[in-house]
Amino acid sequence: MAASPCVISPDGEYLAFASPDGRLKVWETETGVVKQQYTPSSHLSATCSCLAWGPPRESLGMPRKKKRKSEKADSDGVGATVENLDLIALGTSVGSILLYSVVKGDLQTKMDGGHDDTINCLCWHSQNDSLYSCSDDRHIVEWSIATGKVKCKWKADKRSINSICLCPDGRHILSAGRTIKLWDLEKKEMLKRYTGHASPVSQLICIPLQLKRKSSRLSRAKEIFDIDGMYFLSSAIHDRVLNAWQVKLQSKDKKAVAAFSLIEEPLSFSVARPSESEQITYIAVVTRNGQLLIFDPVLNGKTKTSLEARCLIQIATPGGKEAVPKPIPILSAQFCNDADGNILLSYGTFLKPVFEKVHLINGENEICLIREDPSISQQNQSTSVNKVKTPLTSDKMKLLTPQNFVAMGPSQSDDIERRGKKKRKGDITERSMEDRLIAMSIACQDIMSGLPQADSLVKLLTQGLRNQDDDILSKVLRHGNETLLKNTVKLLPVQLVLPFAEQLSRRINQNAERSVLLIRWVKAVLTLHTSYLSNFPELTKKLSTLYQMIDTRTQNYANLSRLQGKLSLVVSQISAQAEEASNKELNTRPVMVFQDDSSDEQDEMADLIPSRSESEFEWEELSDIDEDNDDDDEDGNQSDEDSDF
Repeated sequence: MAASPCVISPDGEYLAFASPDGRLKVWETETGVVKQQYTPSSHLSATCSCLAWGPPRESLGMPRKKKRKSEKADSDGVGATVENLDLIALGTSVGSILLYSVVKGDLQTKMDGGHDDTINCLCWHSQNDSLYSCSDDRHIVEWSIATGKVKCKWKADKRSINSICLCPDGRHILSAGRTIKLWDLEKKEMLKRYTGHASPVSQLICIPLQLKRKSSRLSRAKEIFDIDGMYFLSSAIHDRVLNAWQVKLQSKDKKAVAAFSLIEEPLSFSVARPSESEQITYIAVVTRNGQLLIFDPVLNGKTKTSLEARCLIQIATPGGKEAVPKPIPILSAQFCNDADGNILLSYGTFLKPVFEKVHLINGENEICLIREDPSISQQNQSTSVNKVKTPLTSDKMKLLTPQNFVAMGPSQSDDIERRGKKKRKGDITERSMEDRLIAMSIACQDIMSGLPQADSLVKLLTQGLRNQDDDILSKVLRHGNETLLKNTVKLLPVQLVLPFAEQLSRRINQNAERSVLLIRWVKAVLTLHTSYLSNFPELTKKLSTLYQMIDTRTQNYANLSRLQGKLSLVVSQISAQAEEASNKELNTRPVMVFQDDSSDEQDEMADLIPSRSESEFEWEELSDIDEDNDDDDEDGNQSDEDSDF
């Protein structure tokens, strides 16, 4: 999807563009002049995410009405006749919708309460008072344009819905997220689902083919289309294929009937059919690389191979002997309503786009338009009048940086004379020329005794800002000395503070390599001139680009800080574990080591420890000795008895 929404009106008269800072610009395609510019009050916090032009008054079938004197519209636009207004619907990132009136040049209605997330797509109902919107909150909302309130709301997907498209019959609507769904608006029922894209679908557009009948009973003729047999196109994010689908309610086939191969991801596409009798459909696809592809298929069923573009249109600069031709990107394209087969192109940049109608010639496979670079031509026109030429100087001359010279005060001798007594009228004398020259020479010697100090660039900066000379400003902004920088900003005239801040904001977005030096200048401006900037009424509008750039670059600062803290914790734990392991190795060493060198000491220790086996052995010997003694006693007794006997 495009970074900034850009839509051409249905009649091709205007181009609406929403800048990244939330401002709406409307260009007139015939003259290329900014017709209107609108800045919402909350354009920084609620940026524009999508745009949709309202249906033209001719499609509503009623002429412009004149308001009565007694008819007064409310302040918020409720009760106003919407048919009398050319409206642009702006979807925001906070879920609100703004209806801007091109006729009034102001906000018509603000609609809230339907979504609580970013709105991705809007589509108008040309036959009744309705506006449909889809959002990241997975809901589709039907709004009442007259009252600015929600008519109906239903959940249409499990994920975010990127695009919606109202069918030509006005009774069905297509929604696209991961898949494409066909809904019945009366019953809010899903009739069919289509799958085929690998990535989320970004855009949808219907191609009415079958005109069933015309109703003559109604007050005004209406074309009623048959939904069965209708074709529609779809593109997906990061996909180089444009798919064509056919609605067949009775069939179970969910695949695409045709595929168009692209050289780059599509940004936008437009469809036109010369007449109902012809089956040829013209498709214009603007790719991300700034080229335009033209297809002219005949949609009458499935195709086996992918279709190639019939014509490639690109725009480039003329170039020359020294200059190399450079491509000029095409921003948007839309088929004109005339019968000549012209297509309206806008190319260049959104700062000042260029509009041109191109006639498609049959048989041409590639068209290269040679045009001047709009940015260079605009820069030459703006700087040709205000360009300041640098005077030629000799090589022997030594140039110093401009310095702030302070007016020299009166000398000490003059103060003494002024403070002296009043002289008499007859005693009036004047200093001679010789005395004056001597006094001037002494003052010049005092001034020239010290070296000149280039501690400020305020003269050079003032000249560059007043003459809008980029070369002078670039030379000044190359310096990064803090003392020089603060002195320059401090002595800058008040009326040039805001233009200097705008120059810094523009240069930071252009050159990211020098952003470090430029940020120092921005800091000095905001620090030293805060009192003036805080009282300036248009400060938010002037510095919105700088604020958005800083907010974008610091968006991931909190996540990076958390990651740094986690990494520091992991590293500290690893180092603590390593230190603990080294301490364990030191603690495993024995306190005392005993080394046995003598066998006698071993015997002495063995004697001290009683042995179970030896005690048992001694016990057995003692028992044997006792038994022997008993036996001897018995023998002795027997011998005595024998002797006595």
